Order: sequence, then structure tokens, then C-alpha cells
Amino acid sequence: MEAYMADGSAAMITCLPMGADESIVHVFRDCRAPSAVWELILPSSLSSSFAQPDLLAWIENNLRSRMIHTEWDIPWSSIFVSTIWQLWKSRNDFVFNAVLHSKEIVVSRAITWARYYSGCCPPRNGVTTLHCEPPTMGSNAGAVGGLFRDHSGAWIAGFQQAIGKCSPLHAELWALFIGFQYAWELGFTTLQIQTDCKECWMTDIIRIPRDGNRAADMLAKSTDTSAHDMLRLLTPPRALISLLQDEAPAASFT
Repeated sequence: MEAYMADGSAAMITCLPMGADESIVHVFRDCRAPSAVWELILPSSLSSSFAQPDLLAWIENNLRSRMIHTEWDIPWSSIFVSTIWQLWKSRNDFVFNAVLHSKEIVVSRAITWARYYSGCCPPRNGVTTLHCEPPTMGSNAGAVGGLFRDHSGAWIAGFQQAIGKCSPLHAELWALFIGFQYAWELGFTTLQIQTDCKECWMTDIIRIPRDGNRAADMLAKSTDTSAHDMLRLLTPPRALISLLQDEAPAASFT
């Protein structure tokens, strides 16, 4: 039995008949879900020799391959190991979080991380730059685009999306929103935003200790969920005043 996405593509989880042993080769290659991923990513020159029965030979031969994937200009060995990792992460995401990932998402992440580790891009703790571009003024059919670069300015990934008619500021905010979603999907952990929109302000997003974030947590939990408009609070609610004082040292910055 397999789980399926709404579009009919198989999710990264399978169930074998009762009492059957699920082998590593089955999990990462032979069952329907990973097989669909490999069909999207496997170069034609390897299609006949890819499905070797012996697990160690299968892994070793692909890791030792010197072939460069012509579509993405990335070593096949990097794509292979990255795809294995993304298949495992997707499977775990379904088992533990009930989140299904389509084969296209798995491939997108695999290629991005293969490029990331193959020497084209910085190490995992390096800074990735998101550059967003809004549509030109007066455009009736608005669209936004953006791209991710590494520390040297080299391309990592990009995106395009139509958003309809809107102001330049709203278009830039849409571009940032879409870019954040895509960055999360690709697994980037350190992100620098670059924009040429003069109306956007400069921000610095940092992680703070839990003790410094209780006031925001209380505001979220006390929200009237039946109201759809934002409630603007120019002064803190009375119940929040003592909490603000208590967590001020943890929330302060220099």
C-alpha cells in the first residue's frame, strides 16, 4: 500500500504485506514512490545499469561515477547521494509529521543540495542571498521573480510567479513571501535578503531565547479567532505589563 498526493503522485512511504521485510533497496529505489523520483532525475546513459540487485555495489558504483549530469551540470555522484538523503527525509516527514511530498519537490530539493555540496555553492552554514525583483510600474499583469545566490554570486535556484495587478510595494512583499516559502522548501537555514525596492525597510531576523518571547506567545493565544481584521495595539494589555518587565533582559539586544 502507498500514500498518494492529491495530484496522484506517490508519497515517500510504502507498506509491505504483513510479515514481509522491507529492504534498504526497496525503500530507496524499488518501491513506486522513490522509483518515480529516479525516473525524473536519472540520466538515460545510466538507466540500463542503475537497478543493480546488490545494495553495496549499487551505492559504490554511483558514488564512484565520474559522469556529469548534462541537464544541471552537476556530478552524478552528488545528485545520487543527495537524492538518497531527500528520499529518507521525505519518508520520515510522512511517518512522523503526516506531511506528503510530491516527487517534483523531492527532485527539486535533491538537485539544490547536490549543487550546494558539489563545490558550486558554499557549505551548509554559508549565507544564501535572496534577490527579489517586482514588476515594472504600470504593469497590468504583475509578476515577481527572484533567485538565490551563493557567497560568490553564483546561481543556486530561482522562481517566477504571476500575482496580478498590485502596487510595487505589494509586489515586492509578495516576492519576499514567495521567496521565503521556496527557501524553506529548499532547506536553507541562513538567508540574506537583497532588494532594490526603496519602500522596503531593513530588518534583521534573529532567534531569541524562549524566555524572551513569552509576551508574543500570550498575544497570539489571547487572539479572538472569530475576528479577521488585525487588532492594532498601541499600548500593551494590562495582563501583559508584568510579563514584559520580566522578560525584558532576555529580549534585549545590543
